Amino acid sequence: MSGPFAVCPGQSGLVFSVPANSGLSSYTWTAPSGVTITSGQGTNSVTVSVALALTWEVCV
Repeated sequence: MSGPFAVCPGQSGLVFSVPANSGLSSYTWTAPSGVTITSGQGTNSVTVSVALALTWEVCV
């Protein structure tokens, strides 16, 4: 997965992605409370915004 390693509360437009896999028809991304997936759900790349200071994971 690629994306920023460190982020600050209030940041938006953060992009996370994985290499496209022709064997997959859809991707399901999850993020914890305080992190909002703003676009890209179902694709190999999502954009998120961070509302809270916390330690978190974005998973696909």
